[in-house]
Amino acid sequence: MHKATKRFWSSLSALPKPVQDIAKKNFKLLKTNPKHPSLHFKMVGKNRA
Repeated sequence: MHKATKRFWSSLSALPKPVQDIAKKNFKLLKTNPKHPSLHFKMVGKNRA
């Protein structure tokens, strides 16, 4: 399960509309198919292996 924080949505709303549209499209894709080849993620934070 993937979810976004209030900070994410607040930051997103500060971006230009075309960027918001891309981010929303990719977040929706992440929720439906997290292994989709067009999504490129890397681990961040303390728990990196």
